[in-house]
Amino acid sequence: MKFGEKMSSLMEGFTPKQLLMMAGVAGLLTFAVLYWGLSRLVGSEEKQEQTQQPTMQMVKVVQAKADIKAREQIRESMLQLVEVPSSMAPAGALTEIQGLAGRPTRVAVMAGDILTEKKLYQSVKDSGFTGVIPPDRRAMSVAVTDVTGVSGFLKPGDYVDVMFITEKMDSTRITGEVILQNVLLLGVNNTAERTDGNQQQETKSGSDLKGKLDNAFSGEKPMTATLAVRPEEELRLAVAARAGQIYLALRPYKPANMYMLDTEYSFFKGRATQTAPPAAAPAPSAAQGARPAVASDPSDPGSQMEIIRGTQASRGK
Repeated sequence: MKFGEKMSSLMEGFTPKQLLMMAGVAGLLTFAVLYWGLSRLVGSEEKQEQTQQPTMQMVKVVQAKADIKAREQIRESMLQLVEVPSSMAPAGALTEIQGLAGRPTRVAVMAGDILTEKKLYQSVKDSGFTGVIPPDRRAMSVAVTDVTGVSGFLKPGDYVDVMFITEKMDSTRITGEVILQNVLLLGVNNTAERTDGNQQQETKSGSDLKGKLDNAFSGEKPMTATLAVRPEEELRLAVAARAGQIYLALRPYKPANMYMLDTEYSFFKGRATQTAPPAAAPAPSAAQGARPAVASDPSDPGSQMEIIRGTQASRGK
């Protein structure tokens, strides 16, 4: 007997109620199998997505509360710590506020920017030439030569005295004055071109070449010395540099006398004098009267005269 015929004869032995119950059980079994299969499929997809997406990590970084200008020294009140995703933190981001106070910024920092090492200097001295100027001083440059600038022995960090020499006020004398003492030398900048403050810079002409040759043969190499002066001294130094010649005197490491009291000196230039011929004796005036005649002495040979007549000579008065 075939399988179909066997199932048909078997189904005829069940009542309709039994058949209905069997169909319900089969449906439930089918639904359970489908639900289990689908839930396993969805769960595997969620796990796969979770493994593909890493967990977001948060890090603390230093952020600017307000705008900070370039080269401005940082204060702790300007900064704050915030948490941001690690993917948003730039390379070299600072994570601690401690130790940042006093460091100047390389560039301008806007409020909300994250601070990095590249945006800050390590110290004030690293921020450029302004970092070496004392807070109570100003930097000024004066023109000097090998003679007026201690023959090139000046080095940044030395201390010098500044002298002012002129003869324009009085052509008969040369005056000198020590206008500044114990001044810090910030730098020495040697220049190759001759400059004139009253005229524009000359081109490569014959006069420019002549000026360079004059400097070469005279042995005076032009250069500039940058000094750290007090605010009340800068105008005095500028006027002196314009009015006359500036000389620098290099001070020793430990000077025996810190300051000089006698700071002015004048030298009178000598003039060539001509010797006048002796004055003639004045003629006697009428009030003096005529000089009395002096009687000649016959015994005095000078009072007689010799007369020659032919071959004979005789003396007479």
